[in-house]
Amino acid sequence: MGTGRSGTTILEILLGNSPKICGVGEAVHIFRDGLQARKMCACGEPPDQCPVWSAVWRDGGWAPGDADVLCETQKAFSWHSRFPQLFLGLISRKSSRFFGQVNTSFINSAARVTSSNVVIDSSKYAGRALALFRYRDGPMKVICITREPAGLIKAFARQTTEGEQLPKTPFKLLAYYVYTMTCLRLASLVLRDECRSITYEQLRSDPNATLQEIGEWSGIDFSESCKILGCNGTLRPGHMVTGNRLRMNSSIRFKKSVSQNAPLHGSARVAELLMRFWRGLLRF
Repeated sequence: MGTGRSGTTILEILLGNSPKICGVGEAVHIFRDGLQARKMCACGEPPDQCPVWSAVWRDGGWAPGDADVLCETQKAFSWHSRFPQLFLGLISRKSSRFFGQVNTSFINSAARVTSSNVVIDSSKYAGRALALFRYRDGPMKVICITREPAGLIKAFARQTTEGEQLPKTPFKLLAYYVYTMTCLRLASLVLRDECRSITYEQLRSDPNATLQEIGEWSGIDFSESCKILGCNGTLRPGHMVTGNRLRMNSSIRFKKSVSQNAPLHGSARVAELLMRFWRGLLRF
């Protein structure tokens, strides 16, 4: 979980390049983008012709006609506006049971089809992480990734492609940041030891150490990903239907670097200072 443009897609790709690990992209949107809109998979095929997703749909018994109900279920347990209800447990048993059944079935289908022991969902929403923790079956770990305000302001100033989060002015981003970061902190208090916080800057400056840290905490072997990074090899996005445009690159090289953000001015600088204050207050 994390804010938008905080590095969740590249983190998923890094983690997913080790054996027996399957990255499914932003699973919150999988029924909308994969079953309904038939957005192109990273493998270059539409989902119903992709060897992985066509098999997942068959295994789970899902058809395009199911998409509306499935999409609404994912949205109801993930959208930022629903977080207070989720946090306070003000969700009906019937709805929470159905959400749990849908996502347990989806995760198990993805694991069976890909012969994986671990399924990675980079959906980002704190509410979804909380709902999965409470309502689906099976063990779960949550990585919370956050980013320095200056870098986030510049990332949200850029234009996006279809399906990605829209650009935000500094003060709109400030409001989004304060709310989202608060949700992340509250969710992490519930998740306790099942949640690990890292930063985008930490991942970017020392990806090997970050993956090793995640591996030691989670008990999952990411050594193959570390080997690829160590020899400057290429990473593969696998079969991601949802996520940002990075997933559509057939091969990806991750270059270790230190973020060097130029000073901000005017409203951007004011927003950055307030975002820094809130980040510190929440102890991220």
